[in-house]
Amino acid sequence: MQFQILNETSKDVFIIVVIHPIYHLIHPMDEPGWRLGALSQLGQRSLPALPILSGMLTLALSAWNRTLRRALLRSRQEVELLTNERRSERAGRIRAEKKLRDSTVAPDKQAPDAWPLKPIGTIRSCFSQRNGTPRQPMLVSSARCTLTLRCELSGEFLDGLEQFSHVWVLFIFHKNTDIQRVFSGEYGGVRGKIRVPRLNGSKKGVFATRSPHHPCPIGLSVAEIVSVDLKRRTVTLSGADIVDGTPVLDLKPYVPFCDSVEGATAPDWVERKTADDPLQTMAVEFSEEGMASVATAFASSRGVSLYSLDEFIEFVKEALSRDIRSVTQRVRVPLRDERARLHTGAWRVVLCDIDIAYDISDDSRVTIRSADLVSSSADARRHDEE
Repeated sequence: MQFQILNETSKDVFIIVVIHPIYHLIHPMDEPGWRLGALSQLGQRSLPALPILSGMLTLALSAWNRTLRRALLRSRQEVELLTNERRSERAGRIRAEKKLRDSTVAPDKQAPDAWPLKPIGTIRSCFSQRNGTPRQPMLVSSARCTLTLRCELSGEFLDGLEQFSHVWVLFIFHKNTDIQRVFSGEYGGVRGKIRVPRLNGSKKGVFATRSPHHPCPIGLSVAEIVSVDLKRRTVTLSGADIVDGTPVLDLKPYVPFCDSVEGATAPDWVERKTADDPLQTMAVEFSEEGMASVATAFASSRGVSLYSLDEFIEFVKEALSRDIRSVTQRVRVPLRDERARLHTGAWRVVLCDIDIAYDISDDSRVTIRSADLVSSSADARRHDEE
């Protein structure tokens, strides 16, 4: 940068900018303002001192210019040093990550038995126990649940999710009876074939079913997004087949153009409705005592936050519109038939912590007999095992 200090055309400017303030300090003006003529006379009398002042100003500006150049050079050097450090750190990190991958998944080495996965949050669901939880998502559209992110995940993780209508939920079947054996690596107890409820006990390979009892007990459910609360870090869903307390591994938005496969086919026994579906019930009704006891239990239950009473009654009807009993209970153990004929509530299901007793007739008609709050964890475990 070059500086032009004084020349013949800039003397008047110098007089105004430099001489005038000095003169004004030495000789304060009695009247407001100042006259350019008087200032010009001052400038003419001060012209002999101009070379000295010019030299001083030139030296000052030159020193300032040198200081500015040195500061600019130091800044450039610091930026270059920081840039090189970042590049070196990134290169080192990439080498370390590659070395770690090579050491864990190299062809001549065995892959690790487990990968560390930490749930993103926990589900609070209307399905209090495994028994009664639908076998597929969207079968009970009125089912509601709320996912709350773990404390270190802010609401920013959910920003934009409200623009989608549905979401995929990946979770752990944490209430599987064989969960500890699976995670300990004792795969000997995991069966390769299971009994399919819709085939009345006929067996299929576990990977041809949606059974929770897979070698890796990861569940996948699609659900409708009801609401997203960034402040509370929660997502409210409907239609999910997820039990209360389930740890969630991930959420992925449902994208129709690629998640809905045109022309996809499946066996008849997994169609939504079939003419001879053994799980379809004819009707769900409440006895007078059953309706009264449901209303009483609901008034004290946590279900108030998920449903109104009328909504809860419709939810119970939809949840029991399909036979939730196991193959053994439906086909192989008719011992409770006598209790059903006595109208005492031979079967039970826990929804929103309300223990509901019901009967199911030979023509698949469900009658709800009574309801009560689950009073203890022991009761909850007993019903979950039934």
